[in-house]
Amino acid sequence: MTNSSSNLTLSVNGNMNNFNGPYFSNNTNAILIPSGSSAQRPSGGNVAGYLRYNTDTTVTTLEYYRASQSAYLPLYSPPTFTTVSPFTIIQDASSTQIITITGFNFDIVNGCIVYYFNNNFSTIYVSTSTNVTSSTSLTATIPSAMNAGTAYTNAPYAVQVQNNTSGMSYTQVGLINTFYWNPIDPSGMNLGNLYTSLTYSSSSNPKLTPVNAISPSGATLTYSFDPTGAYATGYAFVTGTGLTIQNVGGNGYITGTVKNGYVLVSTTVAFGIRAYDPSLNVYLTTRVFNATFVPLLLNLSVSGSGVTTNTITSAGSYVYTAITMTPTTHLVSPATQSYNLTVGLTAAGGSNYTADPSFSYVDFLVVGGGGGGGSGWEGGGGGAGGLISSGNNPYASYGYNIGNSGGGASSGVGPIFIPAQGSATTYINAAVVGGGGAGGYYSYDSSNAPPANGANSTISFAARTYIAYGGGYGSTEQNISSNPYSLNGANGGCGGAAGQGGMTIGLGTANQGYNGGAGVSDGSTGGHYIGGGGGGAGSVGGNAVNGAPSSSNVGQGGNGGVGLQNSINGTSVYYAGGGGGAPRATTSNGSPGTGGTGGGGSGALTANSSGGFTGGLGTDGLGGGGGGVGVSSSGPSYNGETGGYGGNGVIIIRYRTT
Repeated sequence: MTNSSSNLTLSVNGNMNNFNGPYFSNNTNAILIPSGSSAQRPSGGNVAGYLRYNTDTTVTTLEYYRASQSAYLPLYSPPTFTTVSPFTIIQDASSTQIITITGFNFDIVNGCIVYYFNNNFSTIYVSTSTNVTSSTSLTATIPSAMNAGTAYTNAPYAVQVQNNTSGMSYTQVGLINTFYWNPIDPSGMNLGNLYTSLTYSSSSNPKLTPVNAISPSGATLTYSFDPTGAYATGYAFVTGTGLTIQNVGGNGYITGTVKNGYVLVSTTVAFGIRAYDPSLNVYLTTRVFNATFVPLLLNLSVSGSGVTTNTITSAGSYVYTAITMTPTTHLVSPATQSYNLTVGLTAAGGSNYTADPSFSYVDFLVVGGGGGGGSGWEGGGGGAGGLISSGNNPYASYGYNIGNSGGGASSGVGPIFIPAQGSATTYINAAVVGGGGAGGYYSYDSSNAPPANGANSTISFAARTYIAYGGGYGSTEQNISSNPYSLNGANGGCGGAAGQGGMTIGLGTANQGYNGGAGVSDGSTGGHYIGGGGGGAGSVGGNAVNGAPSSSNVGQGGNGGVGLQNSINGTSVYYAGGGGGAPRATTSNGSPGTGGTGGGGSGALTANSSGGFTGGLGTDGLGGGGGGVGVSSSGPSYNGETGGYGGNGVIIIRYRTT
């Protein structure tokens, strides 16, 4: 150690250190300075320029004493950063875009300001929001002015991060590029309705407005649905529909056929489309688009007298519309009521729109008019109208399954498939509902009249025709010299009953209804003749039951055949029950048969001379057969006995609406 001219020189390990010269040390290693917490600072006699290392976790930096402020102030390092993500932003002033900056020494106490400079540093933009998440990471919004109008021509942008406490900053140039999406207007990001079964093309209608962008590199971009991150759900949905993106001349067209049955209700989906720059070998920023996928649902309307509509929600949460057609007043066969059906789609479209198959089927129930009940000495019950149901079919899993047809059919005939187009089609007289047959009229004079079959009910549209035949009338015997006749039970949808043992039953139509029941003649004193019951859609008409050979125990008319249950309109209802038969009675002890469940009229009889008796009426809208009527004598005082008329038929159609 030497001391010359007030200079102090120390020799340490051969290194000369001059403490009064221009250098504190000429060593290339380091020096150790005092360190400690803020509480360990000198308690007094602080001098300007004191230097120490503060070990407090909130500071952990060199600090010096500033006499003018009587305080220790930190010595800061400037911020630095290495990456900015994403390095491209969308030219879209309507969207909020955020970048993440990764680096070191970000101010976690008082935060940072992020500045952006255009490519010639003539314009400065300031981030509207900056969030320092740690000393190594922060996020910052892109000012809308940077991506408005033609601002993309100012790219690439420089980025500067400034720490608020120290004012120190760091800048890198050429970090952020901008590319231009077309259209900029956010309404262009909503593609509107995309319809099932419709094929979208890049060259012919219907086609969607293509997506395109201007790359910062000037390269021709290609486009695809983004399968990554937050876009994965939308990607799975939109690609599952069968759509893809076709790249043609720098444009991206959404093309393909939206699968039928992929959506059962209108569904709005957000999905990402990304642009790929081959010159940079990177995917540029993804843009979010929206589209609503719409199933093309069948839409039916019916015009005519006596139309009712109701909505049904099934156990499977399917929603249906059921339309019932039956005349509001009783029609006497051969009268019928016609209806026009208009078939279209719930969505507008041209000829290339077709309904989704799961919504293109129409369930139906068709019941013919019931046959009239017989009259005379004994009256057979009228047969119910024939019953046809669409029943089981390949689309039962979609809820098309309403039950069997009548007459013991193992299943229905299957629904009607309607290849509905966008433009509505009207089917004239597509549905015809048959009226009920008249009951036989017993009169001692020549005005007596036979009963009649019910009229047929028909549904005929979309190249399919189904006929439910009218019920057969019940047998009638008129042993009157002025107008004698004897009628067997008539064939029909369901057969009419026989009036006595020597008469034949009417036959039902296969897969629509059953035969009528047999009558009996007991041969006892007084002539006990007993009519059978008319056939129903669900069972054969009941046979007449013979009584003891005495006038006081005549026996019982046959009960009408039971109809068939069907729930097409949302409620389980019996349709097409046969009419009950009636005996000839010399006393009031004869018992008429009851009408079959499903609108069949019960039989009736008279054992006095009052006249005016009528068999039970078949129920309109169910196609029930009329009840027979019996009398005890053919004298002139027994006038005006009439078999019950058959009920009007019905047609019900049902189709899915969700």
